[in-house]
Amino acid sequence: MLPFLIHNLGDSLYGLWILVMSFMSYYTLLRMGLSSAVSRFLSQAVGKNNEDEMSMIASTAFFLYLGISLIMVLATLVLISFGTSVFSNVKQYDASLFKILILILGINTAIAPPMSVFGAVLVSHLKYTVGEIINIAHLLMINCLIFLFISLGKGLIFIALTYFFCNLAKSIYIYFYIKKKHSEVTIKWSLFSRKKFKILFTFSFFAFISQFAETLRYKLDTIVITIFIGLAAITYYNIASSMINYFSILIIATVGVFGNYVSQEEGRRDFNSIREKFIFVTKINTYISIFVGCSMIFYGKEFIHRWMGVKYNESYSILLILVIAAIINLSQFTSANVLIGISKNKFLAISNLIEGVFNIIISIILVKYYGLIGVALGTAIPMIIIKLFIQPWYVNRVIEFSLKKYYINYLKNIFIALIILNIYYVIIKRMISPSYITLILLMLSQTIIFIVSIYYLGFDREGRKRLKSLIK
Repeated sequence: MLPFLIHNLGDSLYGLWILVMSFMSYYTLLRMGLSSAVSRFLSQAVGKNNEDEMSMIASTAFFLYLGISLIMVLATLVLISFGTSVFSNVKQYDASLFKILILILGINTAIAPPMSVFGAVLVSHLKYTVGEIINIAHLLMINCLIFLFISLGKGLIFIALTYFFCNLAKSIYIYFYIKKKHSEVTIKWSLFSRKKFKILFTFSFFAFISQFAETLRYKLDTIVITIFIGLAAITYYNIASSMINYFSILIIATVGVFGNYVSQEEGRRDFNSIREKFIFVTKINTYISIFVGCSMIFYGKEFIHRWMGVKYNESYSILLILVIAAIINLSQFTSANVLIGISKNKFLAISNLIEGVFNIIISIILVKYYGLIGVALGTAIPMIIIKLFIQPWYVNRVIEFSLKKYYINYLKNIFIALIILNIYYVIIKRMISPSYITLILLMLSQTIIFIVSIYYLGFDREGRKRLKSLIK
């Protein structure tokens, strides 16, 4: 949908859309990390088969979320009244359109928190299949309607209304599903519990800090770009950052489950197993991160050319900076999993917060001299320093593993992966062209060669046996 939206809306209107959606993402901070807390304690109540506790947690969360929704509505009114003054000097900026979009999407976002309790009930009963079917249907509905409205010449207001009504329909459907399938969960004001309120807030505090840090790290770049460069520039930056986002999703989906295993091992007090698995999964994680990151470097320019058009080739320079930082960040995703798995997420939250603060400071300084490249550097520099040096030091200290051995293994894995990939690239680089068929064929052959090479060169006999077991 990205090329379709950009080519039909234009750089400035699409930039405005991304700016408004960025504001909506800031609203999620008002949830204060409660989503994870609600799911966690509802799941615990389901495990106990305690229907009274389920209803008490659901009721407490629902009315707590109602208060948060009210704050979101007030924030929307404030943003409509004063938000436009921040961007008064931005060229091609439509203040009235900004206000309408903020109103529609602000109300849309405010409806979400209390209704999310019913989604949490769904997850707590492990109804993942039902939840994902609903999500896929919701996604298809939104995109089909957006495609229809844009094809009919409609603009951003119709896109915003599409989000509003589709999200409302999804929430109503989940509500009636829960009412029918899990009628044991009831929501009443009389079931609101101060004790559960305190438990939910205590658990969610560091989740909130992490969310705030993520906002500083990834969500404020659009504000910096809008103020110092302009709306149209957001489009160029968003193309690169979207590709990095897909990269992140892939890594999280691949090795994200590791934290649960760490929690189990900690429960058994088997720290030797944690150390062994940490080193082994980090090896796999590093290989995948190097593979995907190098693929973006090898084919990114031609892919953007084919995907978005030659006009947006500038996004490749931004991608190069962001992808180098992303390789280092995502290759350390296993260490983040370990910290979460052994309840050391306080360090993770604080280090990410520090990274986010320096991201904003450096971006504001460098954007004046280097434009979009400066914003990308603002994201990359603190990320590389913290993820390459500070986070590994802390994790290895916590699990009592030699930092020297860790870096030897880590750099060895990077070296092996880079040798294999660069030999392949030297052979095929003249074949690369902005054609989907060509890019897919080159990627397929690269994938096969890399997997076979890493299987035999990157793992010894025992490692290959563990790898087979882990994949299963």
